[in-house]
Amino acid sequence: MQNSRSMGRCIHHTPSKAVLGGELVVLTGMVAVASTDIPANEEGACEVEGVFALPKKASETPKQGAPLYLASDNTLTTTSGTQFVGTAWADAQANDATVLCRINFGYGVAAAAAAAAAAAEQGS
Repeated sequence: MQNSRSMGRCIHHTPSKAVLGGELVVLTGMVAVASTDIPANEEGACEVEGVFALPKKASETPKQGAPLYLASDNTLTTTSGTQFVGTAWADAQANDATVLCRINFGYGVAAAAAAAAAAAEQGS
């Protein structure tokens, strides 16, 4: 395809503070996972697609397919109302430190697209 520029699985990002490889990065309207350590104020690569083991709230037991959100302590939670992160790719137990999460996939993405379409329709 003549206008294709990228597969869209990676985005370049310049964080204001250092980010460790594997750390979740919140961008406008989506999240990413740093591919490697990225020093503050330097451009680095972040993955915007895929399944990652990310820290979850202690004692929570997200089920496969559950929407996951970012809690104030930078762990994932099933409690909505915050930044949507993705979908639980497998069940997690209460004593698990992490949950497998397919980032930028699922309920929140669909809900955001519907909200944007509704807003655009109201504006026309």
